[in-house]
Amino acid sequence: MVRGSGGTDLVLCARARRLVARGLRFCGTVQINTERPGAGPCDMDVKVLPEGAVLRILQVRGRDAHGCRIDPLAHETAVGIVPIRLAARADVLIVNTFGPHEAEGRG
Repeated sequence: MVRGSGGTDLVLCARARRLVARGLRFCGTVQINTERPGAGPCDMDVKVLPEGAVLRILQVRGRDAHGCRIDPLAHETAVGIVPIRLAARADVLIVNTFGPHEAEGRG
């Protein structure tokens, strides 16, 4: 367990960078949260491993909005790239986002 919001995501990103540097073939996604001081909740992006796109996976709904901010289409786009990369053979698969969207069988 890692304390603090987004701590696990940072650990996975760092681990992925170290293992790629050691020559392992990677596939998957890691979430990147970027704090926006004074502007409300953080921005959330997903990086497709190893050197793929970084996609914004949240909907900006305003400072006072409540509830899930995940953009289902952007999230599914990021996750949809993974099987293509996995088919090219990988040593390691990381998928670190899970929530209500995935529990419903999507994402």
